[in-house]
Amino acid sequence: MGHERREHPRIKCNDTRFSGAFRLPDGTIREFRLVGRNVSRGGVSFMSDRTATEGSRIDVVLPTREGEMIGVSGQVRSCRNVGFVLHEIGVQFEDPLDETSFGELAIVPQRP
Repeated sequence: MGHERREHPRIKCNDTRFSGAFRLPDGTIREFRLVGRNVSRGGVSFMSDRTATEGSRIDVVLPTREGEMIGVSGQVRSCRNVGFVLHEIGVQFEDPLDETSFGELAIVPQRP
């Protein structure tokens, strides 16, 4: 008990910085920088000085090892305050990343 079963295992990516953009209900896009906590093929968790409403849409731009970017759309599943103005936000991707794309992410540690 107390263990949550996940379809995709999470990998720590602490202190990795990348970009995100919220699509607000009125169509406005709000961009910001993120600091990663963990990532999986199915989602990402990051720290931000912004808050997010559960259920809101978000676009995340993840860096690859080749210096390119992979844009992923998802939905905010959790947002909790962890400090004065610091929030941990969990996002579930609309479509899980395939193994190849996930392995190319710069925020995923290289396998020996």
